[in-house]
Amino acid sequence: MSAYLPSTIRLLFFLVALLASTGWLWAQSFRFPQPGLITDRQGLPQAFVPSILQDGQGFFWAATRDGLCRYDGYRFKVFQPDPDGRPSLSFAGLNQIELDRQGRVWIVSARGDIDRFDPRTETFTNFSRQAAFRRLVKPGTTYLLRIDRKDRLWLMIIGDGVICWDISRKQGHWFHHQPQQAASISSNSVYDMAEGADGTIWLATANGLDRLEEATRRFTHLRHQLGNLKSLPQDSLTAVRLRPNGELMLFSHSNSHFGYFQVTLTPNS
Repeated sequence: MSAYLPSTIRLLFFLVALLASTGWLWAQSFRFPQPGLITDRQGLPQAFVPSILQDGQGFFWAATRDGLCRYDGYRFKVFQPDPDGRPSLSFAGLNQIELDRQGRVWIVSARGDIDRFDPRTETFTNFSRQAAFRRLVKPGTTYLLRIDRKDRLWLMIIGDGVICWDISRKQGHWFHHQPQQAASISSNSVYDMAEGADGTIWLATANGLDRLEEATRRFTHLRHQLGNLKSLPQDSLTAVRLRPNGELMLFSHSNSHFGYFQVTLTPNS
């Protein structure tokens, strides 16, 4: 698809496997703070923690296989499903937590439930049980969740595209790769989403980096181009992150490249 980028976008392509496999990471001299071990002595209910975050108040939140945990630096408070049926966690085994602009914690369970927790009132909303959501997404579907500034949920369903769900409108759109449509997403294997400093939606896929054109729901594709040193070194991406300076950081399992580079997309690229 032909399109303009408003300006040159800097992309940092950080290939973790390269650093680990070559020993470069371990050969450098780093000084990290002395780590502290947090265990059940502070109230952690379970040792497996697949997701963690810090909110604007300084609290740490952890997703475990036995509930949602809040840590104040001294002890944990644990939130678990209520046996009496009051609004609470849908399921104790958690996969992921994300923070939205209002400071609410979004929770994804191991079986695909989505709950929203308001720390101010300590109340849960069982989001994935809403009828409108269930009409689009079947119970038991598992995904990675991201939230953008427009309060839309982005659900990456590995091998089956990505869903954009508008919370306020209670409606969503499911993006799939269409082989006969060049402006569809590059691959149904979408592994991550990041929102650029200007609000642009970027998707990390198994076949390159995609940028969404909001008005048309079409995608521009950034991919590796043989002989072009300014193109992506690797198409198979696993994550994309926005840095504080507005740059995008890309991750891949490839062990062939490590670099910092710039890409300018023009109508002829």
